[in-house]
Amino acid sequence: MSKASQLAGQAMPDPPKYVISQMSKTTKLPQKCYVDGVLYRPSLDEVKAYYSRTNVLDEMLGGMRRWRVRLEPGEGVKHTWFNISDRDELHGTLMRLLDRMDKNNDLVEFPYMRIDGRRYEPVTSWDTNDLWGLDFKLEKDGPTWRECWDAVTPVVRVLDHFGFRYWLKYTGHHSLHVMLPAESFPIRLGNLRQVEYMPSLYRRLVAFFSKLSFQPLNESGFHGGSVGTNMPYTLNEDTGLLNYPILEGEIQEFEPIKAHPSNAKVRSFWREFPDEKRGCAMSLIEEALQPFHKQTSRYDGVSVRPPVTLSETLAQMDSPLQRERKEAVVRLPWFSDPEATDRLLEALRDRSSKVRKAAVKALAGIDDPRCEEALRSALVESSPKLVPWMRAGLKLIGDVSNLRRIQS
Repeated sequence: MSKASQLAGQAMPDPPKYVISQMSKTTKLPQKCYVDGVLYRPSLDEVKAYYSRTNVLDEMLGGMRRWRVRLEPGEGVKHTWFNISDRDELHGTLMRLLDRMDKNNDLVEFPYMRIDGRRYEPVTSWDTNDLWGLDFKLEKDGPTWRECWDAVTPVVRVLDHFGFRYWLKYTGHHSLHVMLPAESFPIRLGNLRQVEYMPSLYRRLVAFFSKLSFQPLNESGFHGGSVGTNMPYTLNEDTGLLNYPILEGEIQEFEPIKAHPSNAKVRSFWREFPDEKRGCAMSLIEEALQPFHKQTSRYDGVSVRPPVTLSETLAQMDSPLQRERKEAVVRLPWFSDPEATDRLLEALRDRSSKVRKAAVKALAGIDDPRCEEALRSALVESSPKLVPWMRAGLKLIGDVSNLRRIQS
């Protein structure tokens, strides 16, 4: 019997109410090792026991059959792309990395695995001709994990409304990743392959969901992309909690301690993709590409009432404080009133470059013919630092127009 199998048969300890690291009290851990001020960080022995469980190792091996996987830190290099098919080899690699942590107190980060958002066939290929699709993630980063989760709840409801196949994963720190698998989207849209149309469509989806969920189109709102994510059931490198897949019905009852390695329930639903759900995103695509004023105003109980009024937001626009004006600018796309767009257009001439930058993002994410004209005019007069943002905004507007033409 292999060492991994022997260890997998050992009884796991009773889950603690909350877990304090067993590292020396003199060891200073960085703030990012905490979740809302609580240190759930497991001991090395608990991590070794978790990474020795047969069902955990099998889930990781299953993931490697779907994604390209990067191990960080690698052995002898910063990171290593690898595709291990043998359970004992995977177990041995992880144990060597954990032993390295045990011998060197400066190694605070746990080893973890990163999956690539680019999808190749075969998985191990680097040939761009084998690149067929892109997985995308959507998330919100915020000061507390509950705020991050509450922000994406309307997104999940809208995806359910359209029958979209997605999966959810706690990151082991604050945010909840909403993963949009490549299989959910058509392989082609018009004359464009998925890898060609998806970056533009994803930016449109971010604007669509931001407006529905009242999230600003800036650094504090939704973000993500096809850059990949930590593999489900592997550790967060800082907290030691798991990148833990959950179901939509488990969102409200979730708390971070449930992602502690000693509590983990390993389930395979995140890798399953029913054939009938392949390419199921067309109804969502059609809705997201509609001008905002033509989109459905309510989806299965998702609120469409902004948490602030337009008059309050317009009052902020007159503030002498740059921070206040920027906050107002990122909120203005929530409102369909023409006055909101008028004030956004004015913000392109704000004395603060940060406010002007936020205005560019906001204008690129709404539907009004005046926006493109205003951005083109502002591009001529813009400072060199803002030129890339102006061009990116115009590109998004052009991409959306092109996608609408192709879709129709």
